[in-house]
Amino acid sequence: MLVFGLCSIDYLVDNQTKILKLTRNIFGKKLFALLMEWTFFGQFMVREEEGKILEGLRKLNERGISPMLAYTAPELHGSVDGDGASNEPAKEQWYLNNFNSVLKSFHIAAKCYSFTKTRPIITTKVTFFVDHSLLVLLSSVIQQQNALLLHNNQLVDSFISKNPTWNTRSKESLKNDLIFHVELNKMIHSERYENHSPTKENEDVVKLQDAHLNLFEKLRGRMDKLCLTAQQTNLSLNFDAEQTYLQTAIEMLCIHFQRLYNECAPVVLNTYQCYLKRTGDVIENHVTLAKQDGFCFGGKIVRGAYIDEERRLAKEKQTVDPVNPTYAATTSMYQRVSEFLINQVKCQGEGRMRVIFATHNEDSVTDVLNRLREKEINMDVGDVSFAQLYGTRDFISYTLGSLGYPVSKMVHYSNPVDGLAYLSRRLTENRSGLASPEIERRLPVVELKRRLFERRKNI
Repeated sequence: MLVFGLCSIDYLVDNQTKILKLTRNIFGKKLFALLMEWTFFGQFMVREEEGKILEGLRKLNERGISPMLAYTAPELHGSVDGDGASNEPAKEQWYLNNFNSVLKSFHIAAKCYSFTKTRPIITTKVTFFVDHSLLVLLSSVIQQQNALLLHNNQLVDSFISKNPTWNTRSKESLKNDLIFHVELNKMIHSERYENHSPTKENEDVVKLQDAHLNLFEKLRGRMDKLCLTAQQTNLSLNFDAEQTYLQTAIEMLCIHFQRLYNECAPVVLNTYQCYLKRTGDVIENHVTLAKQDGFCFGGKIVRGAYIDEERRLAKEKQTVDPVNPTYAATTSMYQRVSEFLINQVKCQGEGRMRVIFATHNEDSVTDVLNRLREKEINMDVGDVSFAQLYGTRDFISYTLGSLGYPVSKMVHYSNPVDGLAYLSRRLTENRSGLASPEIERRLPVVELKRRLFERRKNI
């Protein structure tokens, strides 16, 4: 409770960097690291040694909690040289190190099968493997080309005539395929070059340069290797959602790999943030695509972590705020999404979807359980589960686990120095996610167990 109490003090949050630096200078490096392991780091993270990670996951499993493992990348240092120019070799080495570290996490998670029967989950971020500027550019290109396709159906026909292997897919399916958009971009600008002048329809479409295409192929190769490893080790791979200016590309990358690896089971999972106004429509579209193209839908449903940043950027750029106007509106979105997805789980049958309701809100948990009871969903199959962050809302996680509901803890692992940097960023981005000790006290475990046990008897 001490850690949560400190996280709720605005002065400490706003000055955390200075305070941590001062504390390290006073206690020294070793004692400071030990102090952090006993407090902030130890509350929310696990040391990166394999033995420590498996020990933590085994203890959670004893409480009925399944493993969800997340490698925490260190901050990117040395990304600029002495003259302030971008240091590309240093950045590329950082992405490569992240890739190898996440790849290693699969082999750690696979060892969990020695003490659990539930499929472990690896969670990671696309920006661990490529510069965010590429995702910004790809998102912009997709949006431009989809706008172009709205009033130019002949463009798809022209593309298919030159690329007949795409002829088996519907136009709506193609619009949601990142590889299609990359190839379409090549065709658009090839025709512009051949005609020596842009047409009115395509003159505003940004061209992906060779450097961009090379970066994209490198990212595609890394993500493909991760997805393949997940399939081979019988794990699930979840890509986290990020800021909206990156999200169009991230969503389409996830859909691309779901087409490749989710044919028989939901191996690859996307993440959907319910604080965004668009989320309900996006999920409905993605579920429709999965049914239409014959792959399994996989998704983690969260409220989101970038609310303040999204609102600030919308104000600075004088664009429409993508965030729901109130907390109640976000709750309504979560309810809409949960109702839709649970209905789909029921309609599609066992094994065709995997939905993780990642929420720290006890009312959302009980609301989802009510809907599962109404639809008579068999929760032992694993199509639907819950998740919370390690070290937070333990009264929810442990109560669910003790009653036999499928629930995971997302365990971030790192060394204390890099881990504190990550926690600092998370607390700054979304301080309400950690700074709520009163929530931990507000609903006693006995009362929550009473609520959930009544529902368990009826499911």
